[in-house]
Parts: sequence; C-alpha cells; structure tokens
Amino acid sequence: MLNLLEDTYTISWAKKYPNIKPGQVPWEAFHYHEMVAVLTDVHWTIKPNGKIMLPGSGE
Repeated sequence: MLNLLEDTYTISWAKKYPNIKPGQVPWEAFHYHEMVAVLTDVHWTIKPNGKIMLPGSGE
C-alpha cells in the first residue's frame, strides 16, 4: 500500500505521461483498483480513544 501511495503523492506517475498538462491527473495515478484490492485485506479495529462524544452533548 505504501508503494501505491508514494507513487501518487510523489508524482512519480507523471513520467508515464510526457504530454500531460499542469493540473491534469489521470485516473490511473490514484491506483484505485490496486488500493481496493489492498484495503479489502485490511482487518480494521477501531477503538475509542480519550473522551467519547455523545450526541447532544454540545461537542
């Protein structure tokens, strides 16, 4: 997953698109399908940390 993220945020993908114009980002640069495949194997455990905010508590 880290390799996919680094390719996106370091703009390494731009080397594959020599004629790209400023502001253009091809959909493939986000590695959507690869990220979906990686994230489907992640087993998330979410635990509250610190103060729990209750509905209507004003926070």
